[in-house]
Amino acid sequence: MTEKRISAIHILPLAADGYPTVQQGISLANTLLGNDFFYRSIAALPYFEGSDILPFRLSELMRTTKIRMRVALYSALDPHAAIDTYDDPIDPSRIPLNLWNAGRTAGSICNSLVHACVHAVNSWHAQYRFGHAHIPKGRLFHTAPYRIGALAEELTGYFPSVLPQYHHDPEPPVYAMGGDTDVLSAFAQSMWCIS
Repeated sequence: MTEKRISAIHILPLAADGYPTVQQGISLANTLLGNDFFYRSIAALPYFEGSDILPFRLSELMRTTKIRMRVALYSALDPHAAIDTYDDPIDPSRIPLNLWNAGRTAGSICNSLVHACVHAVNSWHAQYRFGHAHIPKGRLFHTAPYRIGALAEELTGYFPSVLPQYHHDPEPPVYAMGGDTDVLSAFAQSMWCIS
């Protein structure tokens, strides 16, 4: 059976060499964001903590909201901070990725990128609430951005951490720089057929 290929959310390739794992994470995220199986998997989730939208409806919003996301690499002021990315309220289609934490697996980076895409979809559909602004730290994993990010990481074959990421950088960012790679096509073919 061939899965339907869609193209709603797309993360533009990174325009910088020297970060192959980031590029692989982008490619993995785009593979998932372009495949019906991913959206059916979101729709099958039972609930999202603090959300006023059902997983089925959120999967439809993600499937149909046309957003071109882009990654911007930056260096957090504290190199020991456990921060992967943060939300950019001025430009939700921009995903700032902390270079200090760029040495993670491609699956973990995919998790962060998809997490940011969920926030971007929420900014395009502000009549709904499916973020994690007022959720206690111990319940974050059950929110839409964290759960969908973890699902993305699981589907790439990587094992997600219990709490996938600390998401918000408390310090103002110091920006650095912001290619498709051939990413695990064997995985993609074994999981679903991409047409």
